[in-house]
Amino acid sequence: ALRHMRNLSRCVSSNPLIRSIRGLLPPETYLVGGCIRDMLLGREPLDFDLVSYAPIEDVAGLVASRIKSRPFWMDEKRGVLRIVRKPSGGSIDISRPKGVVIEEDLLSRDITINAMGYDILNDLLIDPASGLHDLNQGIVRILSEGNLISDPVRALRAIRFSVVLDFALQGDSLRIIRSNKRLLENVSPERIKQEFIRALDSTDGAKFFRLLAWAGLLPVIFRQYLPEPGNAAENW
Repeated sequence: ALRHMRNLSRCVSSNPLIRSIRGLLPPETYLVGGCIRDMLLGREPLDFDLVSYAPIEDVAGLVASRIKSRPFWMDEKRGVLRIVRKPSGGSIDISRPKGVVIEEDLLSRDITINAMGYDILNDLLIDPASGLHDLNQGIVRILSEGNLISDPVRALRAIRFSVVLDFALQGDSLRIIRSNKRLLENVSPERIKQEFIRALDSTDGAKFFRLLAWAGLLPVIFRQYLPEPGNAAENW
């Protein structure tokens, strides 16, 4: 079903947090990812992600000072600083870009509806993967097979978003997940557990298991709990 998308410019300009830090942000600093998706769906984001081509230590210092918090390295290797918002408990992540231009960064992500950016200073939506169209149509679409291979947990993320948002998992994305299901054997149990917790926290957790079965992922994920074929009797 077509969804009524909110006016993103109005959502951004009326958000108290963004309004308070907007004047501090240097050029080529972008809101990205899930906060864009949520605002377009009319939801108030708890967490915000920024990508900046300016030195992120400087940006994080200015933002943290404004909201009376402190930045810390969430992932120094990947260049991600986090600021915890008090007392809401939400966070602001400020990241170095993964690409010469913002479109490259966005196209390196998991699914199209998480690959939108917003140029705050120029009031401009950046949507290289047609995420707005998929959001409007209620579709979860993996950006590319290569992106999933680079981080196999994105298979679970795609299924989780399908469940949490009650969106359809696009056919070619399901094929990509099935074709690369064995790669999940190399993902840490902690990351898999995190996706399960988030999916089962939704109103239709049973759908998560149906989609996992449909995609052929259950035997891969629960391999360590299943008896070996030749030792089935010994395990009973």
